[in-house]
Amino acid sequence: MSASSRSLTKSNRLFSGVGYYGNFLNSPVKIGDIFQVDGNEHIKLGNIQQLTTGISIKEFIEQSNEANFKFTSGKSFEINFGVNAELKLAKGEVLINFKSNSSAFVSLNDAKVSVLSIGMIEDKLKAYWKSKGYDQAGNRRNYIIVSSVIESVSGTVIFSEEKNNKVVLKASTDEEIKSIKALGSGQFEYVSNTKATLEIISPKTIQPLYRALWIRANGKFDIVS
Repeated sequence: MSASSRSLTKSNRLFSGVGYYGNFLNSPVKIGDIFQVDGNEHIKLGNIQQLTTGISIKEFIEQSNEANFKFTSGKSFEINFGVNAELKLAKGEVLINFKSNSSAFVSLNDAKVSVLSIGMIEDKLKAYWKSKGYDQAGNRRNYIIVSSVIESVSGTVIFSEEKNNKVVLKASTDEEIKSIKALGSGQFEYVSNTKATLEIISPKTIQPLYRALWIRANGKFDIVS
């Protein structure tokens, strides 16, 4: 599995517009985990069920059926598949051109989405937040709870902090690549990039994305976005 930073610090990067963090650290993440946010790093404090008594979440977690999952986060993308002499792409190669800052490309195969029905524990969670001071003005954005996790049997996730970044991937098989869906297999090698990226490329089971909630001034939990 490749998860190298290529000069970017490995971190949990928020994909703007979709409200999911990229788990580039490949850390085990569970629904109910509470993190202290320090820049782009998430410091795990524990799971809500371990940190306090009286809150059980297992019965309030729902899971989707398996499905192929793909999206882009950013204003503009350009994707080309080899063979392309003009772009110097060979058979089995893919060029992804990130044309805007803080952009993400995601293609996952057989992904399952698990989601917590936060309303079922909101009052108890709010009381815990208040007891720890997490609801205070200076802390609200600094403490979050994981409310959704995506797991897939394979996939490709790439984050580019800068625009005009051209990333080339090559299939580790002999097949010709013709669609974004093929990237969900994770059977690719990183060939080159013009600027720094974060990436997860794996043909094995991964947990690449998760969503988290923070508490607003009105006492309501909302998606970090």
